[in-house]
Amino acid sequence: MFDREAQGGVYSAPTAFRWAILSLQDDRENVSAKNTFVKEFQAACQRASVNVDQPVMQECPRNAQQWLEHMRNLRNADFLLLILPARGRKKDDLNLYKLTKRLAISELGVPTQCVLHKTLTNPKGVTSIVSKILTQVVSKLNNGAAWGLVAPDCIDVPTMVCGVDVWHGAGKSLLGFTASLDACFSK
Repeated sequence: MFDREAQGGVYSAPTAFRWAILSLQDDRENVSAKNTFVKEFQAACQRASVNVDQPVMQECPRNAQQWLEHMRNLRNADFLLLILPARGRKKDDLNLYKLTKRLAISELGVPTQCVLHKTLTNPKGVTSIVSKILTQVVSKLNNGAAWGLVAPDCIDVPTMVCGVDVWHGAGKSLLGFTASLDACFSK
C-alpha cells in the first residue's frame, strides 16, 4: 500500500478506542508539535471511520521509574503512544524503549507505539508520519487490520499463507516465520 492509499483508510478497525500519550517533561517546549500531531491523528482516524477522543496526555520527569509508574497509571487506555527522547546524537539514555516494551507486554497488556521526539517535531511530512503511525496503531488493536484481501478469487478453500526468512551474520543465524490466521489474510 502506498502512502496516498494509506492516508485514505485501513482495512478494518475498531469503531472507537481510548488512547493516551506519555512524554517527558523536558519536551514541554514542543507542546504545539504534540497538539498538531493529535489534531492530524484525529483527522486520519476520522477518514478511516474510527472514533477517537482527545487523548489523556501526561508528562513525566526524566526518571525511568517514574516513567513506568506513569505507564501503570494509564493502563485503562486501549492504546499508549509513548514519545521517547532522541535529540541529535543523544539516544534513549534512560533505556525507556526497552523498559516500556517489557512493562507493556509482561504486565499491562496494553498495545503501545513508541515515537521518537524528533519525529513529531519534524514539520515535513506530518500527514505521512501520521498515516504510518495510524497503520501501526490499527494493526495492534483488537479487531484492527491495516491491510487485507476481500474474498480472494483464486482461493476457494480455507488457506493459510506462510512466510519464512533467514538472516545470517555475526556468527549466528536468525529465522523469522509468519502466517495468516484469517480468511482475508489480514491477521
